[in-house]
Amino acid sequence: MLPSLSSIKTLILDGNPIPGSEPYYLLISDDSPIQNLSLRNNKITDVGAELLGKALGTTYTQNKSLLTLNLSFNHISDAGAKHLAQGLRMNRVLLSLCLASNDISDEGCQALCSPLQRFALTHEEVVQRRKLMSQGGFRGGSALGTRRSDSKDRPSSNRSGSQMRASRGSSKKKTEGKKEEKTPKKEEKGKKEITKMASRLSMTSETPKGTKGKKSGGAGGKEGGKRATTLSVTQDSDNLDLPEFVHPLTDQEAEHTEGKVFVPGCTTLINLNLSRNKIGKQGMESILSMIQYQANRHRTLAASPTAPGLLKLHLQRNTISEQHPIYVKIQETMVTRDPYYKPEVKTPDDDLQSVVG
Repeated sequence: MLPSLSSIKTLILDGNPIPGSEPYYLLISDDSPIQNLSLRNNKITDVGAELLGKALGTTYTQNKSLLTLNLSFNHISDAGAKHLAQGLRMNRVLLSLCLASNDISDEGCQALCSPLQRFALTHEEVVQRRKLMSQGGFRGGSALGTRRSDSKDRPSSNRSGSQMRASRGSSKKKTEGKKEEKTPKKEEKGKKEITKMASRLSMTSETPKGTKGKKSGGAGGKEGGKRATTLSVTQDSDNLDLPEFVHPLTDQEAEHTEGKVFVPGCTTLINLNLSRNKIGKQGMESILSMIQYQANRHRTLAASPTAPGLLKLHLQRNTISEQHPIYVKIQETMVTRDPYYKPEVKTPDDDLQSVVG
C-alpha cells in the first residue's frame, strides 16, 4: 500500500508488537515514502534490529528516504545495537535515532560510536568501492557533491614521482582556492542551515512526571506513570527536504593509511538518544572520543552544513553517575555543538578584572 501513497511521510505504530519475524523493516523499503517512523513499545528484539539495520544500509544498498527512527521502549540489547551500527556505516540520510529505554550496555554503545567517526573499510567494502569508482561512482564524492579524479586506494608509495609532484602542486592550488572560498558569508550560511535543520526536527519530548501514557490510535505507550522519551515529529517535518545522498564508499575524504582505506564516518546523524540504558564508563569514554572527533573535524575542515555531526545527545539515567567526570565532559562538549549555543561575551570590565585577579 505504501508505495502508492507518496503523500504519507510520517508513520507511528507505537504499541503494536508483531510476534515472530518482526517485519518492521518492510516499512522502510526502497519504494517506501516514509521519512519519519516511530516503533516505540513494540517488543522489538535483536532479530528486528538486525533487519532494520540491513534496511538502513549495507555494502550494496542504502536507504535514501528515512530521516527519523524511534525504537525506544523495546528489547534491543548489544547484539541489536551492533546490527544498527552496521546500518549506520553505509547510511548518509538518517538524521535522528532514538534507542532510549532498551538493554544496551557498553559493548553496544561502543559499536554505535564506531560508524560515527573515522573507520576502516572491510575487504568487501573496498572491493565495492573500486567497482563504484570504475563505474563513475565519484559523482557524489563529497558532502557538497564534488568529484575527485584520483584514487586513494593505492598507497602513495606506489605512485610515480611525477604523479606525486603533480598532486603536490595541485593540492597547493586547491588549498589556495579553499581559502578564498571560506568567506564570512558562506560560514554564516552554513550556521543558518544547521540551525534550520535542528529547529525543523523536534528531537525529544518528555512526558511530565505522573502523566499516564494513553493508548489511542497506536500513538501512546503502555508505560503509565513513567517519563517516556519519544521522537515527536513537528507539523513542519513532513516538508523536510531530503539531504543529498553521498555514497560513503566514494567519499572524497577517504584516506589510504597503513594499507587500509578509511572514511570519515556518518556525520549526517544529528540526534542520538541513548537515555535509560545500561551504559557505563567504557561506553561513555567511547562517546566522548567520538564527539571530540566530530567537533574537531567540524572546526578544522569546515564540514558541510548537511553533515555537521551530532548536535543533540541524550544519555541521562544510564548506569554511570551524571556527576562522573566523563559524563560532565560529554555535556560540556555537546553544549558547544548546540546550534543555538552562544558563548558569553565578556565586557571590558570583566577582562580587566580577570587580568587584575
